[in-house]
Parts: sequence; structure tokens; C-alpha cells
Amino acid sequence: MQLLALVFKRRVRIFIMLVLLGLSAGGIHVWLLVMINKTLNGLMEGEKANLAFLLSALGLLLIYLVLNRVLSGITIRFSQQIVHDIRMQLIRSGLRSGYHDMKEKQELLYVAVTKDVLAVSHAALSSIVLVTAIVTVIGCLIYLAYLSFIVLIFIALVAFSGVGIFMLGSRTNLKYLQNARESEDVLFHHIRQVIDGFREIKINPAKGDALVEGPLQEESLRNYENASKGFTGYYNNNLISQFLFYVALISLLFLGGTWLNIPAPVLMSCIIVTLYLVGPLESIAGLMPDLGAGNIAAVRLDDLLRSFEENEKPVTEQVLPPLQHLEYQSVRFEYRVSETGFSLGPIDFELKKGEVVFIYGGNGSGKTTLLHIVLGLLQAQEGKLFLNGEEIVSGEIPNTLFAPVFSDFHLFDRLYGIGVIDKERANRYLKLFELEDKISIETDRFSSLKLSTGQRKRLAFIAILLENRPVLLLDEWAADQDPAFRAKFYLKIIPILKEEGFTILAITHDDKYYERADSLYRMESGALIKEK
Repeated sequence: MQLLALVFKRRVRIFIMLVLLGLSAGGIHVWLLVMINKTLNGLMEGEKANLAFLLSALGLLLIYLVLNRVLSGITIRFSQQIVHDIRMQLIRSGLRSGYHDMKEKQELLYVAVTKDVLAVSHAALSSIVLVTAIVTVIGCLIYLAYLSFIVLIFIALVAFSGVGIFMLGSRTNLKYLQNARESEDVLFHHIRQVIDGFREIKINPAKGDALVEGPLQEESLRNYENASKGFTGYYNNNLISQFLFYVALISLLFLGGTWLNIPAPVLMSCIIVTLYLVGPLESIAGLMPDLGAGNIAAVRLDDLLRSFEENEKPVTEQVLPPLQHLEYQSVRFEYRVSETGFSLGPIDFELKKGEVVFIYGGNGSGKTTLLHIVLGLLQAQEGKLFLNGEEIVSGEIPNTLFAPVFSDFHLFDRLYGIGVIDKERANRYLKLFELEDKISIETDRFSSLKLSTGQRKRLAFIAILLENRPVLLLDEWAADQDPAFRAKFYLKIIPILKEEGFTILAITHDDKYYERADSLYRMESGALIKEK
């Protein structure tokens, strides 16, 4: 069972301790039953309950309550620790995966860390309760064997029949639950479309109605149907098992006093034990859906972890010599989706320390692909890269070399990965980018992110400047700036950054300012043409 493997290997000692506590709690549960039953038999035979029984029973009950309190406390912490461990492992594995692998699996990852880990946690809780219930059932059956072997055989046959019916139906029910879980991935994709495309939907409500009333509702109904069938099937199987059990109880009362000739005190004790069995048996049956859903989630989590591990591309910090010259020779890349897939290259270009390089070109010409190759997010299939005259293996591009602001940038709420912030320098940049009256930098975080798109882009630029990496990569950065600040960026900010020793590679369509570049390239159908 994948659930056990996923849970057990993370907290072996705690899991074993929880199982032992569960065994102890179940054993005391049965012991109490035996004491109560013996005292009832004594009362029927004219004996009086003594103080020893009262004190023993209360003592056992107190131990049982303490054990269960300890068990529940450790179990809750254990299950929440599992949630934490698996979430962190998934996210760390995702961070080490390739860029496009992460992009493809981002929705799967989100559902995994929000839903699947909780299903595994609930199943882990259920598994400990299951241990206590199973021990109670086994103890009751042993006590039944002591009271009457015939009754044990009778009850065991009925119990195995109920289990058989339950297990036969469980396979189908589990399949329904698995289908429901798979439909949630598609459902979440459609929900993301509603959230991410809300701006477009507000402009064209018909688009939102078609999405929500079409594929989103269809997938939600599919999820509803499968989940309902799965849980209803479990409930029906449980109901049939209960029905058989109570039929067995009634039959035992009838047959025990007629054909089987079981003495009345023994028969009464057997009936009490059998009734006592109902609770833990119902508990076991009720836990099956949680355990089934948990196992499905564990399989999906394990598959996702394996997928990330297979595509792991660990990034290590490298100590680099000061950048003087970066050269790309005969770089080629092709999207091998089809025979007519887009290809880039051969590309030859260079960056020198303190140089400003602009690249322009039409949509689909290959600018973003080139940017991703430069950053190492895509690996060129051919070509060489030289840093200060020494060749670097493609795919091992030093991650400490570049600091990008993408056109679809993400602005983090803190200055992660920088360490000690130079407050004086940070405030100087805030003033340079005309944000000093809007926000401040408090320790390692921004005082506010409630800014316009253009201002947020300026803040993202400040963040990469504070990283102090030698090469700044800007993807149409000035496109969201007002004309006045755009002019300031090209005429004042770029020269300042150049004086500070930064090398700038920018994709831009602001032809009015092409003259500000030291080198100018045009991108056309995957070819890079030097114009200046």
C-alpha cells in the first residue's frame, strides 16, 4: 500500500510508537469488557459487586483515557508533520526541476500541496484509529472463543461474509474515487482560467459564462458523480455488513437457546461481546473511504515526486571571476514538437562588461527563446559559450551571472536571497526610480506592493539591482512606463547603471532610443542580425 510507504519512511519511530499505543488502548478496551462481563455474570448468580472491581475498572478507565489522550495528541502532531514534510519535499523537488518541467506541472503541484497531502494526513490519522479498532475486534473474538467456540465460529463466518462483500465492492468504489481525484486536476485548471482571466471575462462576460457553464461545470459534475458513487458504494457495503451482523445477532439469540443449547449466562455474555463488536467494526468500515482516498493521493504524490526527481537540474552557486566578456558561438535550438517546429540560430553574439545591448524583432521571431537560452532555462542543442575566453558547458551556465525582469515578471513580497540589504543604496534606487514617496524597504521586505503595473516593474528592477549580479536582462521592461519615465530610463538610468559596472541586455521596441545602445541586434525568424 503506497500510503504506508509514504508515511512510514518519514517518521518510522513515531509511527511504531503510535501503533504500540493503539495496541495498548485496544487491549485495555477489551480488558474492560471482560471485567464488566464477569461482574454481570456474578450479579446474575447472586454475587455482589465489590470495591476491588470498582477501583480496578476506574483505574483501567483512567489509563485508557490517558493513553487515548496521549495517542490523539501524538497522532495529530504526526499527521500535521506529514503534511509539512511532504509539502516541503514537493516544493523543494519542484525548485530543483527544469524550468519547463515545472511550468507543465504547476497545476499538479498546487493540487498536490493543497489537497493530496491533506488526504494522506487524514488517512494517517485513520490508520492509527484502525489499529485500535482491529485490536479491539481481535480481543473480542478471542474472548468469544473463551466463552463459546461455537459462537465464535458463527460470528466469524458472518464477519468474513461481511468483509468479503465489503472488499468486492471496494474495488469499484475505489475506482470511482480515483476518477473523482483525476477530474479535480482538470477542474482546477478551469478554475485557474476563471481567476487568471477574470479581467478578460469582465470585458466579455459571455466568455466567462461559456467557460463556467461549459467545461468547468461538466468537470465539476463528473467529479460529483464519481465521488458520490464512490462514497455511496462504501456506505451501502457498510450497511449490508451491518445488516448481516444484526441478522447474526438475532439468529444467535434464537439458535443459542434452542438448537445449540448454550447456557443462558454464557449466551448473554456472548451477546454483550457481539454488541460490543459493532462499534469497532463500524469504525473500521467507516475508515475505508479515507484510507482509499489517502492511498490514491499517496500514489499521485509519489508519482509527482519521482517525476520531479527524474528531471532534477540542481543549481549550485558558483564563484565567478569578474565578468569581462561573454560570447555565444553558433548557438542553435529547435522546439522538437513537430517537423515544422520553430528553430533558432545559428546565433553569434557577445556581451562585454559595462556594455548596453538592445535586441528588437517582431512577435514570434525568437527573442524570448534566446533570452531563455542565455539564462539557461532552455539548453541549446548546439553551440558554445565562453566566459572571459574559457568555455562553459551549455546547461551549466552560472546562475550567479544574470538578474532578469521578465515581461510577465513576478514581484516577490521580500528581497529573498540577498542577505544584508544596503539601505543607503536601496533608498538611492527608490529615489532614482521615483518610488521614495510610495514605499520604503523595511529590513528585507517592501512596505507595500499596492502599486501600478509600471511602478511594480520599477520595484522588480530595484530588487534585481540589489542582487548585485553583473548582467541585467530586461524583457520589454519600459513598455509599461509612462513616456516621461521611459525617457528617463533610457537617457539617465541606463548610463548610471553602466557607470556602476552593470552589463545590460534588453529586449525593446523603443526605436527612438536605439542609439543609446552600444550594440544593436535584430531578431528575425530565429536569426540574430547585428545592426550596430
